[in-house]
Amino acid sequence: MKKRSFSPQKYLASVFELDDFECFCIERLREKAESGREPALSKSELAAGFFKEGKGAEKEEDAAQLMAVFWPDSPLMRYFLREERGTGKVSLDERMLVFLQGEIDGYGPYRFLWERLDPDGGLAKLEGKSPVPLMESFLEKEGRDRPVHFHLYGQEGTGRKSRIQEFCKDAGRSLFVMDGRLLEEENQELLGDILRECRIYGAFLLVREFRPEWLKDSWHRGLFRWMAQESGVLFTTGTEELYPHTCPEGVAALELEIPLPDFAGSCRLWEAEFARQGCAELSALEWANKFVFTPGQIREAVAAAKQYAMKDGHAETVSREDMRKGCYHLLRGGMGKKAARIRPCYTWEELVLPPGQKRKLRDACNQAACRKKIYETWGFGKKIAYGRGISVIFAGPPGTGKTMAAQVMASELCLDLYRIELPAVVSKYIGETEKNLEEIFEQAAKSQVILFFDEADVLFSKRTEVRDSNDKYSNMEAAFLLQKMEEYEGITVLATNFLQNFDEAFKRRMKFIIDFPFPGPEERRQIWKQAFPAEVPVDGELDFDFLAGAFELSGSNIKNSVLHAAFLAAASGEAVSMRHVIAGVRNEFEKSGKILSREQLGQYYMLLEV
Repeated sequence: MKKRSFSPQKYLASVFELDDFECFCIERLREKAESGREPALSKSELAAGFFKEGKGAEKEEDAAQLMAVFWPDSPLMRYFLREERGTGKVSLDERMLVFLQGEIDGYGPYRFLWERLDPDGGLAKLEGKSPVPLMESFLEKEGRDRPVHFHLYGQEGTGRKSRIQEFCKDAGRSLFVMDGRLLEEENQELLGDILRECRIYGAFLLVREFRPEWLKDSWHRGLFRWMAQESGVLFTTGTEELYPHTCPEGVAALELEIPLPDFAGSCRLWEAEFARQGCAELSALEWANKFVFTPGQIREAVAAAKQYAMKDGHAETVSREDMRKGCYHLLRGGMGKKAARIRPCYTWEELVLPPGQKRKLRDACNQAACRKKIYETWGFGKKIAYGRGISVIFAGPPGTGKTMAAQVMASELCLDLYRIELPAVVSKYIGETEKNLEEIFEQAAKSQVILFFDEADVLFSKRTEVRDSNDKYSNMEAAFLLQKMEEYEGITVLATNFLQNFDEAFKRRMKFIIDFPFPGPEERRQIWKQAFPAEVPVDGELDFDFLAGAFELSGSNIKNSVLHAAFLAAASGEAVSMRHVIAGVRNEFEKSGKILSREQLGQYYMLLEV
């Protein structure tokens, strides 16, 4: 069978429902344009030529009927011809000339509008029930005698466009995508050209980031109605709903909210993207629990993690640290000047605490790791409206490991840790402290970080008897912080040296209270041993039993002593010895106004230099 050749002229005549005279005008103007001479002809010349070829009887009523095709709103004038002002002559539009000459695969100026349809429907298809069947049913029922408008709204990256692509694929139609910012009066001619492209290729039109206010003035409403009528099916996306009463008359509208995926859907999305990117060793459950991401953000986060892995020279394996960086890559902005990021550098093995306290800390980490599963999959979210975050108090003397424990939590959960700078938060001006706290928790909700309030008794001290306005507002600030902690679905750690200063009502509303006792001899010995990195050169054996028993130092004091000793040894070109360590201990005592006695130094008294 002979293959039927494609005829651009016949195709356009069918698409735009052109009659014989309209087809004649287009053909004559095409020939005129290709001749290299003046491309324009007068309307009367076109009519005369039509009659001359015997296409119709030259009667007055016939001529008047033919002239109707040159009215400004006729298909011929809107889509095919351009009129020269003052001459009455018309010429063929350049875009239509190009199509008639055989360039049918997309015209240069409008190629940027084409949207390649994702063959598998994208990640959003894994989330669960698709709204496409509802859209198809609505179109069949309401779109028989009027244009249909579908508005899909929700957070960017939730898969609004993916749903539209799925609809187009089922309908066997292409998709043109344009930015909503083009909907201005000076762009009306461009909009007409875009709608013409949709007609030529049988494509649907999507206007991205459409705003409700654009339907409140008469010009935009008229424009919207025109676009819907021209395209038959018009899609818009945005972050807000448009409300039914703003839809122009004569247009059937259906609004659909595309929410963030639930926990189960998020797990499926992470798992699918890990498999696609070759990161099967990572746990989808872990990252779905940590970050509330859209399908688009999940794809971008994994891609960013792959880039970090390549940068670090291990592209074949994406580590948890690479994935952490990839996730926080999407959450730019940090916490501003009111918080400072702490880079975790400690592990469980380095944290010296009694077994009971360490168990509580692990329990807090386990609750953070299983939070989504408990509240969403197991249904506890229906029973607990607020207070789903993890709030912890670390209480103990200075230097006993409270900041270190916060770093261990951050390392274990692979989350960023921020210490809140209280001097930048607490203000003497009424309302400023609450404003600062609001900003911190608002940013934390976006960044999914651990908030660490050091010396938190500044804000959480016992509520005082209200004697004046200062007492009243101090109590309000503390209550406000507690409220924000209960609203925050992340981890908040309050560190204090004076747990007795905390209000009892506040303590009851904390998930965990962990005491950090002053280390005893055995704990101090363990801290002394762990304080020396394996790379440090040591002269002889260091007497850890003596150091732990002779000096009642906190973990922080011990680390400072070791560091001081290391600098002394390096400066003298020697390995670290007991002489350097004793000098480091003396430095810590002197900072507190104390003096080392001969009895304390015992057999090592002679090592102490004057």
